[in-house]
Amino acid sequence: MRSLLLSAVLGVTLLAPACANLNVGAPIDLEEVRSIVPGHTTQDDVLKRMGKPLHTVPGPDGEIFVYRHLSKSGVAQDLIVSFSGGRVSTFSYR
Repeated sequence: MRSLLLSAVLGVTLLAPACANLNVGAPIDLEEVRSIVPGHTTQDDVLKRMGKPLHTVPGPDGEIFVYRHLSKSGVAQDLIVSFSGGRVSTFSYR
């Protein structure tokens, strides 16, 4: 039992530095975010500008695209784009 606990602690200790150097998703270009216009920008426009989203989920009126970037330094960017009728209805960036 003690050797199992020691192995678990050692495994976590060895993996922790690797997690600190992990990038998640592509950086989100703020200029591309600024070009999104609700009611005008289409779903295809967003895909061309932003690329494939990290997640796609069904929304009340259409799909919702979720983009996320987490840098090695821990800085997070999130972009959530909701569609209705194939056009952006709302979006949020932080």
